[in-house]
Amino acid sequence: MKRSFPSCLFQRLVLKPFREEIKNTINTRGIHPKLVGFLANQDPAALKYAESTAKTCTETGVVFELKKCNREDLEDEIVKANEDESINGIMVYYPVFGDRQDQYLQNVVDSSKDVEGLCHKYIYNMYHNIRFIDKEQTKKCIIPCTPLAIVKVLEYIKVYNPILAYGNRLHGRVITIVNRSEIVGRPLAALLANDGGKVYSIDINAYIDVRVYSSFSIYKPFSTAYLVIRTGYYSPSYRPCIFE
Repeated sequence: MKRSFPSCLFQRLVLKPFREEIKNTINTRGIHPKLVGFLANQDPAALKYAESTAKTCTETGVVFELKKCNREDLEDEIVKANEDESINGIMVYYPVFGDRQDQYLQNVVDSSKDVEGLCHKYIYNMYHNIRFIDKEQTKKCIIPCTPLAIVKVLEYIKVYNPILAYGNRLHGRVITIVNRSEIVGRPLAALLANDGGKVYSIDINAYIDVRVYSSFSIYKPFSTAYLVIRTGYYSPSYRPCIFE
């Protein structure tokens, strides 16, 4: 059995074509969409994320406005943004209150302005493999950014087979995801299964075959996996490896 260790991939290589596409589309159409981000916490990571958003928007031609407010006022501010025709997109830097209240806020955002794909409509569609929001299939559903970013990385490193039809481009791939969080692990498992992969989802409590929802021995997914994705952090002594 061959053991191989992860290698580094520079994110700018994956990001460049997408940023260029956005920039060129905006320049061609001559329309600069406006994105409003709401920051209602004191989390340094959230502030860093907001600053990164502003930088990316500047580079691509998107108008970005960061609005800071108390968390008690956030719902009202979101409602106002929903009704403001000058605003095209809304994002909220979580966490604000916690799981239940934050989930409620995610559904306050109008689905037509939800750029994070966190409202119920988009989450439901993702788990039911519904890829468009219209019958004509001209408007794609919004997918949560971190799971989607991982998919784009897998496409970049040729894990996806571009010769196959959409929805089947992971055919023959066996993928194990360590972590089943609602933010990354679980939606990522759904996306990869929707694309034809044989996906195993692992957390501390159970081992699940995403396609048939059956439990299994931990030795099976690691020994047969083409790819192992870890979406959480363990102790400093943890050393990931992939067995092929």
